[in-house]
Amino acid sequence: MFKDIIRLFRIINIFLKARIDLLVKDYSSSSWNLVFFFSPWKFFSSSVPRGERLVSALEEAGPIFIKFGQLLSTRPDIIPKDIAKSLSRLQDNLKPFPVEEAKRILVYELNKPIEEVFSSFEDKPIAAASIAQVHKAKLRKSKEEVVVKVVRPGIEKIIARDISLMKRIAKFIENKFLEAKRLRLLDLVNEYEAVINSELDMRIESSNMKQTKIYFEENKLLHVPKVYLELTTKKILTMEKISGIPIDNIRKLEKEGVNLQLLAERGVEIFLKQVFIDNF
Repeated sequence: MFKDIIRLFRIINIFLKARIDLLVKDYSSSSWNLVFFFSPWKFFSSSVPRGERLVSALEEAGPIFIKFGQLLSTRPDIIPKDIAKSLSRLQDNLKPFPVEEAKRILVYELNKPIEEVFSSFEDKPIAAASIAQVHKAKLRKSKEEVVVKVVRPGIEKIIARDISLMKRIAKFIENKFLEAKRLRLLDLVNEYEAVINSELDMRIESSNMKQTKIYFEENKLLHVPKVYLELTTKKILTMEKISGIPIDNIRKLEKEGVNLQLLAERGVEIFLKQVFIDNF
């Protein structure tokens, strides 16, 4: 309980330093505007663009808040476009953890030296997100190019701490506000906990990829990378390296002559197949 209270005050401090008051003043009541006016945090600089301030705050607050920022980045219809653009870098462009940590996890999980498995392993990750980061590598025996996804060290404890805080907040709101009960906030937090914990287990992700590949064996619309199960554990996922263009990089897609209408139609077709035919 005491640790949760300390954590709550730290989170409040993080977002007030980022001048969250300037982000919410247009949506808050006049009484809250008065509180923000006398806030000592108003003396922190607001010269940095608001989207960048929010990104920095979410990164400092931790993975739970980063995941929330990732969700918001996909909704430019409900948040200002400049903020959505800044939040988009939370998808795969976070500060990576040291490669020495990644290699230590690999050695422990595979129970053998890295050099015995990979003929090359790039120190600089090609992507770093809230849960894990990804490195390019080449298998020693088959010479195949792969990517290795490594879960961030210690992230389980961090997520458990913040989920505990979210549960206490949800219980408090439900107990104090009758209207909040119909929102079933605690149920939402419990559901979110199950989802994010499943994302921490690379075995679940590899199983989902394998099942998706089975469903699309007779369908050429979707290529699912090969998963190397013998090099996959709870904390690492090794899969086939493929190249492509991010779906949101419209300018590059157009430059490469991609038919955007056809791309959109095939994306919808894949989605409908997964939902209504495969139910997966």
